[in-house]
Amino acid sequence: MVIIILLNFNKLGDEVEIVSETYADGSIYEGQKKNGLRHGKGKFYYSDGGMYHGDWFAGSMEGYGILYYAGGSKAYEGEWKDDKKHGYGEYWWP
Repeated sequence: MVIIILLNFNKLGDEVEIVSETYADGSIYEGQKKNGLRHGKGKFYYSDGGMYHGDWFAGSMEGYGILYYAGGSKAYEGEWKDDKKHGYGEYWWP
């Protein structure tokens, strides 16, 4: 695993890390972490080529985000909670 860490502060003055992490399966996370968990804004690149770009809370996709198919077209845009689509959102099919 490759980890690059920069320290930053969010709007509330909380210290957050700005990281780029590459995992053994080839997936990559680039974004903010707090207390060792994905938290704030970030992008997760799946090993199959798909990607999530959006909000994270305490390690889970939560808030607003966009999920992309491996080819780069949108799959879902909208609200998330606990890593699941939740609330208002729109689906796209390739």
